[in-house]
Amino acid sequence: MQTNFLLSKLALAITSALVVSGCGSDESSSPTNSTYAYQNSTVCADTDLSGSCSDYESQLLSTSGYSKMVNYGGAVLTASEAMTIVTPFTTLIHSEMLFNPSVGNNVESAKASLQTKLGEKAGIDFSTLDTSHGPKAQSDIVLKSLKKAQNDGKQSVYANISHALDLMIANETFDLTNINVAGTPSRHMDLDGSVVVHGSQSLPDLNGAKSTEINPANGQLVLITSSDEVKQIDTMARNQNIAVQAHASLALKYDDDDDDDDDDDHYTGGTVGNLPGYQNGQSNQIIQLVPALNSVQAYKVYQPTSSVAKQASDVCTAQGSNGIFLTSIAEPLKAQTSASQSVTAFAIDTYAGASGVVIPTPTPAKPTVPTSSSACFNDNFETLYPLYQQKSLLAVKATSSYGNKELKLLDSTDLSMKAVSYSLKTASSSIITSFDETEVLILDTSSGSGTKFMPEIIDSRTLLNKTTLDKPNVVAGTFVAENQLLLGLNTNVIQWVTKAIDPTTISDLSLDAAIKLMATSPDGKVSAISTTSSLYVVDNVKRKLIKQFALSGSAVDKLFVLEDKVLTLSAAKLDYYQFKNIEGPTLKLAGQLVTKELLKQWETQGNSNWDSTNLGYILDQVGIDASIADSFNNISLRFRPTNSVNANAIQGVDISGLERGQWVSLYKSL
Repeated sequence: MQTNFLLSKLALAITSALVVSGCGSDESSSPTNSTYAYQNSTVCADTDLSGSCSDYESQLLSTSGYSKMVNYGGAVLTASEAMTIVTPFTTLIHSEMLFNPSVGNNVESAKASLQTKLGEKAGIDFSTLDTSHGPKAQSDIVLKSLKKAQNDGKQSVYANISHALDLMIANETFDLTNINVAGTPSRHMDLDGSVVVHGSQSLPDLNGAKSTEINPANGQLVLITSSDEVKQIDTMARNQNIAVQAHASLALKYDDDDDDDDDDDHYTGGTVGNLPGYQNGQSNQIIQLVPALNSVQAYKVYQPTSSVAKQASDVCTAQGSNGIFLTSIAEPLKAQTSASQSVTAFAIDTYAGASGVVIPTPTPAKPTVPTSSSACFNDNFETLYPLYQQKSLLAVKATSSYGNKELKLLDSTDLSMKAVSYSLKTASSSIITSFDETEVLILDTSSGSGTKFMPEIIDSRTLLNKTTLDKPNVVAGTFVAENQLLLGLNTNVIQWVTKAIDPTTISDLSLDAAIKLMATSPDGKVSAISTTSSLYVVDNVKRKLIKQFALSGSAVDKLFVLEDKVLTLSAAKLDYYQFKNIEGPTLKLAGQLVTKELLKQWETQGNSNWDSTNLGYILDQVGIDASIADSFNNISLRFRPTNSVNANAIQGVDISGLERGQWVSLYKSL
């Protein structure tokens, strides 16, 4: 029978919640919209806060719920996910939310902070500047200053904006024309490449999960639970309103459904039951769900249950109940018959390390671009690999010849099956797509001591062989930067090699145990390798180890490398290892750096003092370079509860330090 799904959202607790515990002329009229030059610029979602809009992000059908940005002539304008407009003034408010932990990443608190620090001195009222464009003259000045911030700035886009705001506050003016932006020291530290932040979160829904996939457009980890619920975890939740509680990330948000049980298709993107040719009442089961870039649909792979014989076919048939379906990601469970439910969604701030108030979940904006559902009916699909950039899907399918498998290409829109195919040489193969999606690496992963097939690279558009590598002992592999491959050998060694018939080994690294999984970042510059006992994060440009982490407890079941972090999934836990976007003032950075895993690492170095200390001392004890650790000597830590005897007993920490010259204390739940 058809199984529909209940959509819920979870947020990844990267830094957990910080709570502020203590710290030491009106021109509100707005001219007509046409007077603001930047207003006709295209607004896009900046889900990863990179300061640019990727091709993936541009595929999202709505910017609602995401940070937004505009690039107007070199001036980057931004707004938080709760704002509906993007202006020079929303950019300042958003920056204060991101980089001033004392405002709790709350819009109202950020406006109040800027009103005191800048508005009263510069003669402007910030109270309505999250919803209006503000006075034209001052808006133009801020726009010009923000352009100068990017032209002269030396750090990331968002750090450059924050540095400009610091200079505005220090000089009590919006006009930076005569201020040496490049020559004035920034209070922002950039620890990218110097520190890897390790944190974790209990996630029982991973236990028995049928499918786990990442949507590269918005960083959502989408999974099917053992009870056939679809849940999403926001792995890029770095600047959202959060709840002040340790397990806020486990709160659920349900899509509304009515109780008429008629499968009406108000679920944007269509439903499986309404697909032409779909045969209801058949015994089928979902085995995989891959999110579509538009964020409202998903590709779903269905197979017959074990009690039903598969019908052999090498084409998309006219009807059926199994195959690959493109429909709404939010299809409700059939068992759900209650009227619409209203609960609060929570998100965790992983960027600013601060907390705000619990807010009601806004109604998602309807996409402005129509979507259509589609299907390829066939009982024999097994696995799906999205080729988003190629607008194709690569599918593993059992052929009509018993026991054989092949790769097939489908159009990502109408799911029509293309004529090309590739016959897999073994029933157990590892399929790895290149990060630019133009090539596919195929490895023989069959067990046993017999002769294995050599690794092959095929063209993702034609499925024709490009290269067969003379490497018989490869157990894992991935495409990396510099037009190279990173291969894992059965000798517990990884090698950076050229893509040639007789590959040249450029560099290698010995690991501590048998290699299990490998994954690479979207730009190919960072890879992660899990063994039976460790996780290795490596730099593919310098071809060297960034950091090795001991793995304890459950083995890693799935491995992802995003633009800024590695994610490992186990039976009931998600771990993250953040290697980028570690920047900001020291107090804000302290909120990112202090994790339960850091304290456990400190404990292994012999620490038994769980009263108070400074962050610089801990960082020095765990091996962080002194030039970095010393910058945190003035960040005070007090652990809670005060009678804790080990790292596991710590439930939270008071973090205190200077924020723009004012002593601020924050509480972070651990």
